Amino acid sequence: MGAQARLEKLGPEAGRDSGAEDGAVETLAQGVWQWLRACPELSDGIGVDYLKDGAGAFALRALPSALNVRRNICGDLEPLPEQTQDFALAHRAPCGQQARQSLDSLRRLGRVAAWIAAQNAAGRLPLWDGGTVTGVVADPMAALTQAGADTARYELRMRFYYRA
Repeated sequence: MGAQARLEKLGPEAGRDSGAEDGAVETLAQGVWQWLRACPELSDGIGVDYLKDGAGAFALRALPSALNVRRNICGDLEPLPEQTQDFALAHRAPCGQQARQSLDSLRRLGRVAAWIAAQNAAGRLPLWDGGTVTGVVADPMAALTQAGADTARYELRMRFYYRA
């Protein structure tokens, strides 16, 4: 069953604004982006590859990931059936001398990681026409990746397991 058919079974809100005119989910990144939009902590919206200026912004970006391969009986390399793709969810948040601001941002990303773990445990995973996502793991510890005078950038890393 393709991703569009699965979205139709889930109801009208499941595939809204897929980014494609026909509702197709053509890339894993698109499927992950749609899936993350259901997280209550991300109700303000999520960009893709572009993190807006100003506190409160979120953006998803794909990270370089190793291709899992093996040598076949002829000695040629071939991809394994299950692969992984890493993503980072970047968050720009207020920062300053008050520790509470940074701790609030880390707690918010911790709640996103907990939501991801709960979705994985329930088998509610991203939909994608090019394959099947079989699992996802989020690092429960978000990290500060950039700090400025009034905003900071935090990242939550995720690994998606899939079969193409």
